[in-house]
Order: sequence, then structure tokens, then C-alpha cells
Amino acid sequence: MPNYSLLVSQQEWKAQQGTHLNRLPPLHWADPFSLSLYNLFILPYVLIKSLIRSFQILKSFKPDIVIGTGGFVSFPIRLAAGLRGIKLTIQEHNSVPGIANRVLSLFAYKVFVAFNSTVDCFWQKSKCVVCGNPVRLSLRQYASKAVGRRHFFSNAVVGKGDGKVVLILGGSLGANALNVAILHLYSEMLNERKDLFLIWQTGVLAFDEMESLVKFHPQLYIAPFLHWMDLAYAAADLIVSRAGAMTCSEILAAGKPCILIPSPNVAEGHQFHNACLMADLAGSRVIAEDELDSDS
Repeated sequence: MPNYSLLVSQQEWKAQQGTHLNRLPPLHWADPFSLSLYNLFILPYVLIKSLIRSFQILKSFKPDIVIGTGGFVSFPIRLAAGLRGIKLTIQEHNSVPGIANRVLSLFAYKVFVAFNSTVDCFWQKSKCVVCGNPVRLSLRQYASKAVGRRHFFSNAVVGKGDGKVVLILGGSLGANALNVAILHLYSEMLNERKDLFLIWQTGVLAFDEMESLVKFHPQLYIAPFLHWMDLAYAAADLIVSRAGAMTCSEILAAGKPCILIPSPNVAEGHQFHNACLMADLAGSRVIAEDELDSDS
């Protein structure tokens, strides 16, 4: 088995400390081209500090290849690899690449992209390979709708399986605006429609609050995180979700209709671009977060 080492953010380091994890000084850039005090004075210092640490890691570990998926966390190690002549590959899972991947593509050996349209965003198109995004293998096993529904609801509730199931995904950390809208709407929806069922992933941070405010209902399954996503996708007739790149790819793989509410807080508008592409490819409905309320 080949040796590997992972570079992670501060939050991931705290949650997943292990022998294969390395940590770099945190590097943040909301807009690296703005003339802010942070960009003029702090960012260069932190970048140099991260580069020095990156060179130390590369010298110690001696990798044959460095693989990066984008973002400011992995920028220093990938830049250091490019400067040292180590083979660098980039996995761009969003429909439109961010600044980090655009710049580092100049040092890359190959750039793997998820969509054909993404190739046009890079300066050196010959480096690009359209390969899609990896999705969990369990999605390829095609669990039946009946099996999926029985996992989340009792047989007495789902009956013969004629009802409709809506899967609500706010990401692992949750989406406050989406959670609040569902909180105000779920009771009325379920009481009016006895054939409607909700699988609601609130996110870890919001679960305790949402659970304390939600009244028990046999047609509602609420959880902080869904460990059996293949069964959740199988059970669903409609998916309401954020527009993260991997989630969009899994929705495409599952072949389910969806309503996407892209997060306005994600850097460089990645989720908005992903949602627009999903609208073109799969006819997904896109709702902006500021349009979201209990009447939506």
C-alpha cells in the first residue's frame, strides 16, 4: 500500500487527528486582489510561513505526486510542490474554478474537471481531463425505493409506498435559512398531506436546536447527519439541498429531481455556479436564499 499524507484545515485537524495528517498555518483570503490591510501585511507573512512549512513537509515526505482539490488550505503545499518540480494534479469539482486552482493550474501536470464547460475556465486547456466527480460506491448499488423508505419510516407509516418522500439536505454543518424555513413549514405540510414524508438532515450544529423545536411526527425523520445516503437518495422523490459540488454530482448520479438553494457564504460563488449548471443539465429549480421563506 502506498504511503500518503493529508493536509487539513484547523477544524479537520481537531476532529480527525491521526498519523497521516499534517497541519499548515491557516491561510485565509476572501479577495486576494483587494487592497485590505490583511492582504497587504498579514497575508504575505502567513503565505511565506506556510510555504516554508510546506517545503519542510515535502522534503521529509518526498512525495511522487501531490493531489489538491482547491481552496486556500491546500494552496501553499501545492505551490511548493510546483516550485520544487514535484508532479502536481488538481481535482476541480466545482463547475467554475476558484482563484487558487486557476493560478496553480500553471504548475500542474494534469487538471481533472467534472464538467465539459469547466475546461474553458482554464488558460491551458490541454492539461484538462473531463472525468466527473467521484461519488460513493453505494450509490451504484441502486437500493430500491421500498428498502430506502423502510430504513427511515416504519412499515405501518409508509404503507404500500404510494406516498412522496422529500429529502432535505443542508450539508454536514447545516444551513440555517433552510432549517428555519422547514421548521415553519413542516407541520402544516404533513398535516395537510398524509402521503408526504420528510427526511430532514439539519446539520450537526443545528440539530439540538431544531430537535427541541420540532414536534414528533410519524411522517418526519430528523437527524444531524445521514450516514446511509444511498438509502436516503433511494427513498426520495424530490431533493431540497444546498448546491455543493459533490452533492450535485450525487444528485445527478441518483437521477432525482431537486430544488437547490445555493449558499451565499461560499467563496467565489461556487454554489451559485453549480446550481445554474444543474438547472441547465437536469432542469433543477434554483431558489436564492434571500427568496427563501416559509411560503416558498
